[in-house]
Parts: sequence; structure tokens; C-alpha cells
Amino acid sequence: MEVVMTEIPDDVLCTSDHLWVRPGNGHRVRLGFTSVLLDRWGAVESLSLPDDGEQVVCGDCCGDVEFSARTWEIVSPVTGEVVAVNPAIGSEEVEADPWGDGWLFDVRMSDPEQLDELLDPDEYLASMGEVPLE
Repeated sequence: MEVVMTEIPDDVLCTSDHLWVRPGNGHRVRLGFTSVLLDRWGAVESLSLPDDGEQVVCGDCCGDVEFSARTWEIVSPVTGEVVAVNPAIGSEEVEADPWGDGWLFDVRMSDPEQLDELLDPDEYLASMGEVPLE
């Protein structure tokens, strides 16, 4: 079944694991959940995120989100050091504004070329069998 999605910001890249990555200054990126993940699994019950200063490795689990029906692992799309964790993060922020105030954490990447492996918004939607609103 094809689903029509709301607009995805054009300044993000996405992963097949339903994270968005917003490049910032230098090698810093901000990560969050896509609305696709939240729409599919419903209300967020709890979050477990990496700590400020923690090293994350591309392809490794660095946290999880619990929904009523299942737990979803957060798989890091980049390698580097966590340099900020959203201090106001909670289920309400994640659900209300997943592309903005509901961001999860920032990473200072050790290998910026890892961004080349991520999907642009149209590629992400196509991989989900969804189309953006025109």
C-alpha cells in the first residue's frame, strides 16, 4: 500500500532505520527519529539515549525507544563523540516535533564521508514505498 507522507525537511538525510541526520557546522550532526517511525509505532513510552561524551560507532546500537507494541534500537549512522543530548527530550517533544524540537543528540563525526551513505528525503520515502506531497 502506498502512503502519502507529509513534507520531510530538505536539510536532512535519512537512514533505513528511520533516523534523520541534519549536518551542522564542521563535522557536527544532529540526529532524530523520522515521522515515519513514529507514525507506524504510535506513542513513545520511554527513550534510552547515549550520554554526552560517549563514543558511538556507525552500525552499532547506541540506545532504544520503547513503544507500547515493541522496542526499536537506535543504530548510529555515524561514528564519533556525542557532544550534546537534547535536555528537553521526552515522548511529547519527539511526537510533537520529530524534525525540530524532538531531536535526540548531536555527534561530532570522525568520518564525515559516512554521510555519503545516507538517503536524501526522496530516496528515503521511495525506500518506504511512500511518496512526498507535492
